[in-house]
Amino acid sequence: MALVVAASCNQVAGIREGLPDGGCRTVAECKAGEPVCRTAVACQEGACVFEDAAEGKPLPEQTAGDCALLVCDGAGSAKQVPLPTDVPDDRNVCTIDGCDGTTPVHTLGDSVPCYTGPAGTEGVGVCQGGLQRCDDQGKPVGSCDGEVTPQAEVCDSGSGDEDCDGDTNEDGEDCACGDGWVSAGAGEECDDGGTVDGDGCSASCVTERVVKIEAGYHHTCVVANTGRIKCWGHNIGGQLGLGDTVNRGNLDGQMGSALPVTDLGADARVESLAMGVSHSCARLTSGAVKCWGSSGFGALGLGTITSRGAVANQMGDRLEVVNLGGVATVMAAGHSHTCALVSDVTRCWGWNQNGQLGLGDRENRNVANGSSVSLGSGKVALALALGETHTCAWLSGGSVKCWGANGGAGQLGLGDPVPRGDDPNEMGDNLRAVDLGGEPALALSAGMHHTCALLTDGRVKCWGHNAYGQLGVGDAGHRGAATSHMGDNLDQVDVGEAVTALATGGYHTCALLASGRVKCWGLNDFGQLGLGDMANRGDATDEMGDALPPVDLGEGAKAEAITAGAHHTCALLTDGRVKCWGRNHVGQLGLGDSLPRGHAPGTMGDALSAVELFKSP
Repeated sequence: MALVVAASCNQVAGIREGLPDGGCRTVAECKAGEPVCRTAVACQEGACVFEDAAEGKPLPEQTAGDCALLVCDGAGSAKQVPLPTDVPDDRNVCTIDGCDGTTPVHTLGDSVPCYTGPAGTEGVGVCQGGLQRCDDQGKPVGSCDGEVTPQAEVCDSGSGDEDCDGDTNEDGEDCACGDGWVSAGAGEECDDGGTVDGDGCSASCVTERVVKIEAGYHHTCVVANTGRIKCWGHNIGGQLGLGDTVNRGNLDGQMGSALPVTDLGADARVESLAMGVSHSCARLTSGAVKCWGSSGFGALGLGTITSRGAVANQMGDRLEVVNLGGVATVMAAGHSHTCALVSDVTRCWGWNQNGQLGLGDRENRNVANGSSVSLGSGKVALALALGETHTCAWLSGGSVKCWGANGGAGQLGLGDPVPRGDDPNEMGDNLRAVDLGGEPALALSAGMHHTCALLTDGRVKCWGHNAYGQLGVGDAGHRGAATSHMGDNLDQVDVGEAVTALATGGYHTCALLASGRVKCWGLNDFGQLGLGDMANRGDATDEMGDALPPVDLGEGAKAEAITAGAHHTCALLTDGRVKCWGRNHVGQLGLGDSLPRGHAPGTMGDALSAVELFKSP
């Protein structure tokens, strides 16, 4: 269920970051790069303060080995690294009695000290008892018996093999890939680059970090900077792509390093994701598209209704590329239909009961390149947003056209309840653009039966189904089924500040604000608004604007991307962590249980755990 579609990335990023238009493809890619390793001069509120930080502003806390001359412990204290004066033996370890948070521990024959902080402190290390060894950057590794047991390795092959894709040194020994020290936000830190002085090994490790997130109806996937993906939640149709139909994330021990990477092939690197109710699709950096999961309506576009990913030996290089007749630039998914932009052509396939494929009939399609959607003379789609049974396109010039189901809610925004695209002569120039009051759209997002557009200056307008206040206009009346609803009469959504991205779920809507905060409104039966209760918002007066509380993501936490499923919401935080809240009956929150979050006091903020993606749960 591709509920978030950033249309004009450059413009959206410019709103959020104040950057000039040009060059980047997503808001995340417009953000400043990861901070490089640098010397810390102090600690402030648990974060290293660097000598080149403006006005002493602390940057996100780095792990012990990243602060070359000064390390921050979990309590926010700075510790000067002393030079070792005595190396007791060739193991250079400390006993548990010496691990008091200040005693240096030494690595094998190296002169780099290692600090172990208070028990449970991440980013500095924990002396777990017995003996513990350190890497050459001062990080404790392995268990206290001295055995190095990396928790996660990511090599340049993406295989995760500890031997770094088979590299060996001159003595025939495997090259260790980093130190296995991982965190919730980032995977293998690889602080030694896969090398230790004199070991004869080449650097081949990278730090793995989540850069994109996407929610289906009841499952969630993330894309890492390595191009790999991990998925969890509902898996009845094989939509997780793990060769079975077992849900993930609802039981203890299923996340972290225990959650397999979805295999899309040896050379596959994922650029973006699109997810429906029981199918998932990935657009690779090559522009190729691969889809897996249920294909009962032909949503996979492989010329058959046979599912993929629910049994062994169907993924990886065995999973066929969708034949689009060209390279995809954009992709989106609805309940059981999928669309892609191929050059200047819009192609849709799968379920078509309401004309959501825009082909002038109601026949399902299981082939992706059979027909193209006509949007009118000179009209080219730049982005797509798919609801349950309707489809919208953001066109060059900023206009919006929608087709498919229209019910009595008016989710097509055409001033009537009549569907479009299910009969001949309803598309092309005959399909009117949505009247937004003469303002161009910058991005679109489609929920189950409602649609929202991000306008210039960070303003938002929504139309369609509104029984739960998901349009955010202070009542429960639908918009879009009458001409009097649209244009200048369509109220703007008031969230108190400029919006940079939208995410529409089943019957709720969320906005990423310029400040990095998140606000949500609409149906809240499972806590999907993240407000610590189950009261709907947006369906009554005085519930929006400054009266609408932001989602509590934790002390100092800010979001850089959001996504929404049928009844759950997720945010990618600026430090790389992922937090999800709302319904959790099949593990879509990835927290190792099936309990909802955000529905009651004490379930949000720092009490809401980040999804474990790289380290052992």
